Amino acid sequence: MPDGVLRHRLEATDRHSRTCEEAPMQATVGDQLVQHGRVVGQHDKVGEIVEVMGHEGNPPYRVRFEDGHEGVCSPGPDTEIRHRTHQR
Repeated sequence: MPDGVLRHRLEATDRHSRTCEEAPMQATVGDQLVQHGRVVGQHDKVGEIVEVMGHEGNPPYRVRFEDGHEGVCSPGPDTEIRHRTHQR
């Protein structure tokens, strides 16, 4: 492979990796934590964050799920935080 082609591919890969980085996950008490199903047919698990155990909104979180059980979660890439909206 010519050196110029390889250099171009490496530069493109580096640009892609920089744009795909996500901001750190942060939450507050009352936000929803949604764990998306990992396989077809598996439902999402939705819970309310009842305690932020990390510093400045960072994980882990204590979460109460819709079925009533609570657990400590350190969310992965298949998880999203839905911030609660403040109502007046």
